[in-house]
Amino acid sequence: STGFADFDPLRLCSQLRSLDRTRFVPIILLAQEGEEGRIVRGLELGINDYLMRPIDQQELTARLRTQVRRKRYNDQLRGSVTQTIEMAVTDSVTGLHNRRYLDSHLQTLFDRAVARRRPLSVVITDIDHLKSINDTHGHYAGGDVLRECARRLRNNIRGIDLACVFGVDEFVVVMPDTDGTVAEKVAERIRAEIAHMPFAVGHDGKTIEVTVSVGVSSVLKGVDSVAGLMKRADLALYAAKNGGRNRVVVNLD
Repeated sequence: STGFADFDPLRLCSQLRSLDRTRFVPIILLAQEGEEGRIVRGLELGINDYLMRPIDQQELTARLRTQVRRKRYNDQLRGSVTQTIEMAVTDSVTGLHNRRYLDSHLQTLFDRAVARRRPLSVVITDIDHLKSINDTHGHYAGGDVLRECARRLRNNIRGIDLACVFGVDEFVVVMPDTDGTVAEKVAERIRAEIAHMPFAVGHDGKTIEVTVSVGVSSVLKGVDSVAGLMKRADLALYAAKNGGRNRVVVNLD
């Protein structure tokens, strides 16, 4: 057991995610109070879920069953030829789920969170000045930016999170079992990931700077609704835009 004393499980997560045969293996991180930094790193590396110690055996079993079911379902989806069904709920430009898929699943995730008294957060990401990018560099550039934004966003969320295209230049991420503090850290990670490296557009090697504004909200402890949750995230996004863009604003009340 002494050999595991200094072992960092997140290194194993990173290795599993980098290998084709284990890329989609469900990973649940067991953490302790005060290990928020490790949780955020885990989310960045692609863990599917996490639990805080002390561990409730029934909850752990339920979470594991959920991940195994989702893994089997995703394996079937990847292996099936029913691409037309998949396309009905997938955005053709980014490959993320579309608005229709969000509308049919958000209420279910919200109801589950309320029933189980678990946190749930929503992150709305809006690409700054996308119309200007289109006007200056052409619509092909806008498509390139959308695809790359979606890729960077997907790389910074967990498998359990639901990422969707919401509007022309907006993405929504629904984060089950995630409170506002953790959601804000993930949102900031997404913002920084997009801002720190220029985007390649077209085929001539041209690059442009791209930033996003982000609004975050969480399910309230008292009476709440999906409409209220989305409205608060939208208001936070509006505040981020008005505050100078390229920033994260959280609206938790």
